[in-house]
Amino acid sequence: MLGIYSEVFSVVFALVSVLLACCWVKSQLTYTKTTTLDSPIKGNLGDPIVLYGWAKLPTLPGDRAIRSSPYVGKVETWLRFAQLPYTYEGTLQPANGPKGQVPYIKHGKNVVADSAFIIKYLQATYGNPPPNSALQPLDLHQQALSTACSTIAMERLAWFLTYHRFVPLSGWSNFRVMLSSLPLLLKPILYPYMRATFVKRLYTQGFARHSERDVSRLLHDDLAALSAILGDNPYLLGEAPCEADAAMFSVLEQIIYGQAISPEAKQILQQYPSLCKHTKRVRDTFFPDFPVEGVSKSDKSA
Repeated sequence: MLGIYSEVFSVVFALVSVLLACCWVKSQLTYTKTTTLDSPIKGNLGDPIVLYGWAKLPTLPGDRAIRSSPYVGKVETWLRFAQLPYTYEGTLQPANGPKGQVPYIKHGKNVVADSAFIIKYLQATYGNPPPNSALQPLDLHQQALSTACSTIAMERLAWFLTYHRFVPLSGWSNFRVMLSSLPLLLKPILYPYMRATFVKRLYTQGFARHSERDVSRLLHDDLAALSAILGDNPYLLGEAPCEADAAMFSVLEQIIYGQAISPEAKQILQQYPSLCKHTKRVRDTFFPDFPVEGVSKSDKSA
């Protein structure tokens, strides 16, 4: 009897391994295919906007984060700032996007991927800022500051978020809960595969080469810089939000309201009360339709 079970397990293991290999090959082919595609520049005003991001996954008790991806969150927050109507569609197949990842939008006949190019496209289509939006018009100096702050958020803080999800055991244990709906036989293979994949990315990027203490020092530097720029203002560059506020909020709200992250990241952010107040202000003002549990009434993926 034991031999039969062993053979069955070996077959299942082989099938799952082949499946994972096929997924990897498909992702590589998708990447090769899409890196030569130029992003659309401008669309038609009357076309509906559909934003594609990760589908809602199981969460830990008390998790109230709006989205699990800061890049998806950045686009959605900018849409709220711009007061442009949109529909959110959750997906578990990011390879369907033109660049093999989320976020991407469908706008009439155009499909645009990557948060930076999506916002550029929407600005070209609807105006920068769009009429009657909450976004602040920026001069050249302010635009430079907005770009710098957005870069800190997307190219530094977003990696800190990934680090604190996959490297410390406390963060990884919490993040695995989001994958609890996976088939039981997949978990022993997919869990280590996923963690190893992201740790490898972090090692290539550089953060996983550092000790956790050194990573925390870098995180303090970036949060201190953003806190200094914010000062006593309600938003980064004054009385109204800009693209950088969307970028910063999309990361910090996951640290504050999410549970799929290490407790150490939360403790570090709590040392910057102005950033915490900014995050609460954006959420209260622009996401009033998200109740305490963090699921939008209009979210089709929930």
